[in-house]
This record gives sequence, C-alpha cells and structure tokens, in this order.
Amino acid sequence: MKKVLVALIWILLTAGVGFFVFWSFFLPGKEESVVEERPIPVEVTTVTLGEISETLDLTGEVEAKSTVLVTPKVTGRLEELRAHQDDGTALPIEEGTQVLRGQRIAIIDHDTFAVQVTQAEAALEVARANLVAAEVTLEDAAKERARFKNLYEEGAATQQQFDQMDAAYKKAQAAKELAQAQLRQAQAAVELARINLKESTLLSPIDGVVTKKWLDEGNMASLNTPIVTIQDIETVKVVVSVPESALTNIKPKSTAVFISVDAYSDETFAAEVFSIYPEIDRQTRTAPVEIRLENEAGKLRPGMFVRARFLLRHRENTIVVPGDSVLRQEEERFVFLVDETSNPYGRASKVPVKVGLVEGPKIEIVSGLNVGELLAITGMDYLRDGSEVEIIRGSAK
Repeated sequence: MKKVLVALIWILLTAGVGFFVFWSFFLPGKEESVVEERPIPVEVTTVTLGEISETLDLTGEVEAKSTVLVTPKVTGRLEELRAHQDDGTALPIEEGTQVLRGQRIAIIDHDTFAVQVTQAEAALEVARANLVAAEVTLEDAAKERARFKNLYEEGAATQQQFDQMDAAYKKAQAAKELAQAQLRQAQAAVELARINLKESTLLSPIDGVVTKKWLDEGNMASLNTPIVTIQDIETVKVVVSVPESALTNIKPKSTAVFISVDAYSDETFAAEVFSIYPEIDRQTRTAPVEIRLENEAGKLRPGMFVRARFLLRHRENTIVVPGDSVLRQEEERFVFLVDETSNPYGRASKVPVKVGLVEGPKIEIVSGLNVGELLAITGMDYLRDGSEVEIIRGSAK
C-alpha cells in the first residue's frame, strides 16, 4: 500500500514539472499575443453648403379642364353638323375640329320649327280676335242687363226677362275670361315655338376641340342623344390623392408641381396646385388635389398617365451630405468626422447631428457639422469614436 502511494506522488510531480516546462518554452508570452491594430481606410469629403428640396411623387392622369356633351333640347333630323366660320364658310365637324364659344355647329329640322312658329303666331292672332269679339259681346250684354234692370224696377219688365239678361251678361263675362285664357295659351305657344326654333340651332358652349362625334348628318337627334363632345384642353388638369400628412405643405396657387409623361420622357411640364378638395377619404386618408397647367401646344391629352412631383420645401445655403454617411442608433443620428492632423494617420470622432430635409441620396444637416470639416463617407460601419483611419479623399455623393 505504501509503494502504491509513493508511485502516485511520483507521477503527479512528474506531470507538474512537464507542464511547467511546456508553458515556459512553447506558449508565447503575453507581449507576443497582442496583434498590432491597423488603421481603417475611409473615404472622406469636405463638408460644404448646398441646396436641397423635399418632394412628393404621385401619379394621375390628364383630364380636360372642361368637358361638355352637346345634347339637343329638341327632337328632329340632324340637318347640318358643321362649324360655321366668320367668312361664311362651314367646315364639317369631325374629331379634332376646333370650335369657339358661341359658334354655330349644328341645325336640327330648322324648317319644321320655323313652320311651327308661323302656326303659333297665326293662332295667337285668332286668339286676340276672339278676345276682341268677347269683349264686344260682354259690353252689349252689360248694356242690356242694365236696361232691363231699370225696366224691371219700373214694372215694365218681368223678373224672368231680367234674369235672362243677367244670365246672358254672365255668359258673356265667362266667354271673355275664356278668350283671355286662350290668348295667354296662344302667347305661350308662340314663345315655346320660338324657343324650339332657337334650340334647333346648336352653338358651342365653350372654346375647345371636338373629341367625340356621336351622330352624323341625317340621323334623328333626340333629347337624350348627345351629338358631340367638346373639351377645353388648352388648360388641362390632373387630380391626385395626397396623404393628409403632406397637406400642410401644399398651398393652392403657390406650390410648384412638375409633370412628366411617357410620351415626352425628356420633357417636364411646369404646373401649379389649383385647389385642395375639402373632404379626406376615410379609407385611404388622402385628399384629392387638383393640378392645372397650360397646354397651348396640345401635347397633353386627356387620359395620359402622368407623374407629378410636388416641390414641398426648398432650402439653399445649407449643409447637405450623402445620406449613407448619417448613421442611426436607436433615436440618435450621428456621423464620423476625421481629424487629419493626427500623424501619421487620421482619427475618427463620433458626432451627433440633427437632420432636416431628405432628397433621394442627400440629407440636410441642421446642426452638428460645420463647413470645411472632413466627413467619413465610407467605412463608417468599422469605426468607433477615436479609431485611427487611413484617409482616402473623395467627393460628396
């Protein structure tokens, strides 16, 4: 038992000496385990002043400023569908025909309505003559009634005779009232016939262009059948749905809008906000905003798909930096500035900033930066406050 114990002690001592020798000669020392830290390469740019805008991009489609369906108020055959000119000529109306407000463009059964006016005027003369006759009859009846009344009072006429004269007078009075009513009726008929005659000639209600011809000459026109559609496209409008959060930055007659269409991809059309509709859609939380722009060249046509860019806010002479250079940690926004006076390498410092407007890849810095400072624009993910950096000159992106 004693020999076993001695052997175990000997084994433990041998293992301890071996471990000490291995630790002393084969493992590196503490000073050898430290790896020298190399500077982090970063691209920098000089902080400068610039300009930046806050914009809102929406889509819509072109609409005519005014659209009118020219529908007749009378029924009849469409005799003529032509635009009458000042020189006496008349051009056939087709899609694309330009018309002016008050210009004659169509005639419906003109002769028929002219005859109806003549008939109504003749009937009016008859009614006037009937009234004159009724007035004469009433005057005679009144005289006879008065005469028999005196005779009756003197006992020279019977009650029956007086009653007959009185009834004749009342009948003549009713006949006059009927004649007066018939005269008024005849006068109304003349007025209606003249209105129908006037309505048989259709005038353009607006300046514009014919965008749809619904009937050809010779067809029957009726009260519910449009003849042409006329649109005013010298000024066009676009209605877009604007989020309610952006409405405070949009002002009628003030906010500028820039319109682009696929048909003219290299051209931008200047517009302005005309009005903000009063009600907000409860489902989409947006409000319709109407944009108007001049279209004298006629390039913009109703139905075209458009992209509308609202210029909500614009600032000049403000610090603008690449958006990627601004980092975020929870609610804090910060950047890394580089001090190049620390030789042989620069040194990075973490600087909190307050941001303003954002436009695409650019962001405005309201506070925290000064013009002329060196801003790290690449490699920021590897930096910490105080990191040594290898400076690579760049430019603002």
